[in-house]
Amino acid sequence: MPKGANGVAIVRRAHVAPYRSSIIRPIGKTGMSAPTYRVCLISDNDLLGEALVDRFNLEGFACEWIKSGDLAHNALRQKVFDLVISEF
Repeated sequence: MPKGANGVAIVRRAHVAPYRSSIIRPIGKTGMSAPTYRVCLISDNDLLGEALVDRFNLEGFACEWIKSGDLAHNALRQKVFDLVISEF
């Protein structure tokens, strides 16, 4: 185990915030005009891809689902996305 300058062991932990849908929800659900965030989902898993696209759409995101790496490469060169999710 690595030790710091004062001889105390350094422990690294990944911090995972608890899920709160208000963290990822687009701004403006209270009557203001909400920006539309564009999500690029790259997955060849039909069941998972369909579920995620449905969920993102319910939350107000514009989600584009791409099922192959070649198509994703072309889409990422031609379009602008706010978030890319791949190989999860």
